[in-house]
Amino acid sequence: MKSIAAWFASAGVAAAAIGTLAGVAPIYAIAVAAAVLFVPTLFRPKLLVLAALLMVYAAREVPRATGVEVFGYLDELAVVLVATLLPLHRLAGGERLRRYPGLLPFSAFVAIGLLSAHLNGVAASLAVQGAFLVVKGVLFGYALAQVDWRPSDLAIFAKGGLVVVVVSLVTALINMVLPAHWYALMTNGLLQPDYRGPVASLIGPLPHPGDFGIVMSLLSIGLFAWAKEVRSSPLIWFGVAVTSVAALLSFRRKSILGIVAAVSTLQTRVSRGAAISLLGLAGPLLLFALWGTVSDVISYTRLEYSDPTAAARIVLTVDSWQVAVQHFPFGAGFSRFGTALARDHYSPEYVKLGYESIWGLGNTPDSNHFLTDTSWPALLGEAGVFGAIAFVLGLASIFRSVRGFHTSASPGLQRWLGLTALGWFVQFIVESAAAPVFSAAPTNVLLFGIVGVLVGLDADRMPDARDVVRCSSGSNVRGYGAGASAFVDKRKLWH
Repeated sequence: MKSIAAWFASAGVAAAAIGTLAGVAPIYAIAVAAAVLFVPTLFRPKLLVLAALLMVYAAREVPRATGVEVFGYLDELAVVLVATLLPLHRLAGGERLRRYPGLLPFSAFVAIGLLSAHLNGVAASLAVQGAFLVVKGVLFGYALAQVDWRPSDLAIFAKGGLVVVVVSLVTALINMVLPAHWYALMTNGLLQPDYRGPVASLIGPLPHPGDFGIVMSLLSIGLFAWAKEVRSSPLIWFGVAVTSVAALLSFRRKSILGIVAAVSTLQTRVSRGAAISLLGLAGPLLLFALWGTVSDVISYTRLEYSDPTAAARIVLTVDSWQVAVQHFPFGAGFSRFGTALARDHYSPEYVKLGYESIWGLGNTPDSNHFLTDTSWPALLGEAGVFGAIAFVLGLASIFRSVRGFHTSASPGLQRWLGLTALGWFVQFIVESAAAPVFSAAPTNVLLFGIVGVLVGLDADRMPDARDVVRCSSGSNVRGYGAGASAFVDKRKLWH
């Protein structure tokens, strides 16, 4: 504990120096941050994971708060650090690298996307950046799979999640009471309160209602899984209800639908009969209690999608098929469709499709807000039909591995994490229809990162990661042997 406290004290001093440098030259501040973060990896790689997660969060908040756009690259820096240093740390200990579920199809997706870029004359630097942008979540998960996670770590995850729940709900309450002031504080005046009827969309401690909606959905899923696998109590169910309502009050349709789909999936997995009873009894009651809010969301959706040619994500989805057909069997190449790079270096494909005259898809900062509005058009448009199929196969491999882990894991915290990961997967699949969850922070590192933790917990039981964990002496290592007693002891702290 003393070493951890000393590291955090040093990190505080470093943060002050980094903050000072940020006012002079932001790029130097980022370089110093990278040097500081290297130190804990020599002895405590899990601290690097924590620091990387904080950097991913900062990549969303700091640019808005300071106006210094270069800090938006902190999440890329975090991924590079963990993807480089954690595998090296494992190799330095004389151990083989673990495989990650779906690594082969994800690699095929990258290869197809790069080949598509080459065939369409995309600059190599842009193509490589585009590939990294799409798979940085997979790289983050792969890095976390190289860490020897223990069952005792899961109790720390749970406590950390509880802190996030409390902070999110407190800030959401302040947001609800003082919407204009809170929006001004959290978005640096860049975003005005988004009202649905008399209620402003909640943002809590985050810069956008969409971010808050998905975070509250994930927290609600985690609490639901806790009630099913660890301990059920009125307080836990109250937490599930409050976080679900908070997600609803973000007024993000994808988050609302996602949490319904995820919870239904989890309930069906643990008890199919109870799931039917729960939906039949609680569904109508919740619909009646929240009908005003739900009707506002329905009305807004009908208005937005009444003209299919006006909704940006519909335009992108339809046109991605056209682009894929034109470049069949490949795609337009990385950085050419549906991604941030295609927006920043306005893609020739957009010019051909006449996007410059479509509001939200234009070629200026004021008119290009919706060019990264969803996930699947980018996958299909840039890597083509075969590339998109490869990515889907990678996701299917992750789903199979997560489901297998939950089935075979020891009861309690390990099954809780497996069930949570399964619910998160469903949530992210629903979110992907209206948000770039596979490539944008923080969703990409959460989705692929939790899978990496599962691999690190027990690689031998993961379907895509067998027979790859060995000690330097050459004997096989299994996570549920000596770890079982530690798991039981840790569980006592939670009852």
